[in-house]
Amino acid sequence: MSTRRILVTGTDTGVGKTVASAAIVACWTGAGRPVTYVKPAQSGTDDGDDDAAFVAAHTGAPTIVGPRLGEALAPAVAARRAGQSVTLDDLLAPIAAAPSDADLVVEGAGGLLVELGTDGTMVADLAVAADLPIVVVARPDLG
Repeated sequence: MSTRRILVTGTDTGVGKTVASAAIVACWTGAGRPVTYVKPAQSGTDDGDDDAAFVAAHTGAPTIVGPRLGEALAPAVAARRAGQSVTLDDLLAPIAAAPSDADLVVEGAGGLLVELGTDGTMVADLAVAADLPIVVVARPDLG
């Protein structure tokens, strides 16, 4: 059986990407498949943001997290303000570290065009580079 791999993104920040990611992980795990959750870059750690911890607490699945950045900003902005560099390779590394036999749920940050890397890498670029189909989480609002 081949592995399933997706990238979860959203229409904006706080739309429910992490909850949707956890739900997908739980469904796939419930089907008896090994699943790993990956957060290529986590910003907002100074405020206690930890999407991987939420997913692990609610699903028991293993998690892998890339660069952790203090300020609750787009990862590239947080990295620049911290004097750090985050490249496409840095963002791909946590995905590559996942077990090859596990299904993979990768969660972006913000929306599809949010800049993850200080090299200009956006969530969309990461999806293309990692060959990941995309699930978009949106609010149930009109307009």
